[in-house]
This record gives sequence, structure tokens and C-alpha cells, in this order.
Amino acid sequence: MIEVTNIFAGWLTFQIHYGYTTLQFTDSYLDDFREEMDYLLGISRNGQNDEFIYDFQYGIISRAICLDGEGTLLKLSIIKYEYEDEIVLTWWLNDEIPVSMVFNYNQLVQSYCNEMNRIEQEYNEKFLMENEEEGDENE
Repeated sequence: MIEVTNIFAGWLTFQIHYGYTTLQFTDSYLDDFREEMDYLLGISRNGQNDEFIYDFQYGIISRAICLDGEGTLLKLSIIKYEYEDEIVLTWWLNDEIPVSMVFNYNQLVQSYCNEMNRIEQEYNEKFLMENEEEGDENE
């Protein structure tokens, strides 16, 4: 369902496979991408961002994010009912005609998490720089 490819110089290509259709978008910086997607999909990792977990007021949740591809803008939105397994994901690229897709929520989240786990080590090794604190030994 979800695939991340072409990780290079802090950029990545995000793809959603839906039936015979593949939609793709090039975004910058995995950490920003991951945080935005975690929010959209209601995911809290290791107790961080617990506020991302869905709070179904009135039995429904809807959320939206924007991903900036420096010259292109992808708007993603979701609608999910509390007691249904499906989630409606709408892909809206550069104000073109939006595309709405229906996924099994648990399968979509699992696909996304598997992909983030798959690429995390490669991304960390190639593109994230560790901050070294310079401290005064006398302090």
C-alpha cells in the first residue's frame, strides 16, 4: 500500500498503491514526513505524541496535512468512523482533481509502519547528522 523510495539528500518519494493505480509525491526530510503521517494516521510511537491518537468525538475523526515538495503541494486528508475498519484517504496534489481511496485502516497503518521501519536505518546512516555538543570542561 505505502512505499518510500529514492531517499537522497534528505528527500524521499512517497507512493500509495491503490488497486492498479500508484500515486507518488517527492517530499523533503523523513522526520517531518513521519511526524505529519503519524498525526494523520493517529500513531503514537513509544509514548511520544499521544495527542496524535484518534479521539472520536461524535463517532468520527477527520484530519488533514500538507506536504511541501518545494514547488508542489500535497494535501492528504482522512475520514474514519469509530467502529468501522475502513478509512477514506483523499490525495489532492497541486489543486488538481482530488483522488479518494478506501483502505482497511489496520492494514494501511501496518504498511506505513513497516515501510518506516524498513527505511529508518538507511536514512539515519546517510542523511541525519549527529549533533555534537561542544562543552567547556570547566563548566
